[in-house]
Amino acid sequence: IVDLLEYIVKNNIKVDLLSDQTSCHAAYEGGYCPQGISFEERTRLLAEDRGKFRELVDKSLRRHFELVKCLVGRGTYFFDYG
Repeated sequence: IVDLLEYIVKNNIKVDLLSDQTSCHAAYEGGYCPQGISFEERTRLLAEDRGKFRELVDKSLRRHFELVKCLVGRGTYFFDYG
């Protein structure tokens, strides 16, 4: 999702409504795949290096939030239906 949001912001694409299904209630248990790693790498980190996985999740979620804030500032209506 972060890659898509970055593309939207960079290319100044107008988005009226935005939501996503980010599993923040289980982000550190594998419910969130950080930007920049594959699903397979995510699975490996969960098994072998949870500390590194947590760092990547935190970094990616911060970027995710900043991009959503940017889009809201441009007029996008963001909602969470969970």
